[in-house]
Amino acid sequence: MRTSPVTGNSPSISDWSSVVTSSDETNNGWEWVGSPYTALVYSVESGKYVKRRCFRGMRRQDDGGYTVVMVRDCVFLLAGEENEPPYLGKVTSLWEKGDQMMISLLWFYRPEHTEDNRPISDEVSDDELFASRHQDEMSVACVEDRCHVVTYSEYCRAQARLRRDGAWLKHDIRRIVPPLPAATKRRSRPRVRGEVDTDPNNVFFCRRVYDVKMRRVLKSLPVPTSLYNE
Repeated sequence: MRTSPVTGNSPSISDWSSVVTSSDETNNGWEWVGSPYTALVYSVESGKYVKRRCFRGMRRQDDGGYTVVMVRDCVFLLAGEENEPPYLGKVTSLWEKGDQMMISLLWFYRPEHTEDNRPISDEVSDDELFASRHQDEMSVACVEDRCHVVTYSEYCRAQARLRRDGAWLKHDIRRIVPPLPAATKRRSRPRVRGEVDTDPNNVFFCRRVYDVKMRRVLKSLPVPTSLYNE
């Protein structure tokens, strides 16, 4: 999946102590955390990368503490219809557009949102999502909560532990969502003071991808070519 190249120096973890306030009315209570930095962000409108004032994370006051969302986290987004399950996406950038806080993301597709009518060999779970290259941008006011999307094997191991002990609440979320391998721990997600754990019921898995252009569910996306992009 495509990620935005950074043109400036990303802030260090020590910069997370700073908070940039914003208008609660337009941004649904979200406020920036961390020091700003300049980066290239993909513009869906223009179809190219543009320079933006970016942040590594944002937070919102909730019962018992703060809900914190950072770049590379997965989030629930407000659905278009009442009583419709929330949409899900993976955060690629957090940036400003005037006084408005914006989010760039890659969409996850629920099975019912795909247009692939072919039968899928494996049974589809209610907690299964399909990754995609579908990029989008919107106001952070659409963000409802943070969630986790893990691999199928990680999900199965977590489910086995839950069946063994009989309840989600007996597990710390850090045990349900596996830690990063040792080689990537230096890039692991920092925690912000006062941050609350994600609801362990908000855990999904992804083992396939949805090709939006071809309208097909695949094991992996094809390598983009000039013909593919037409």
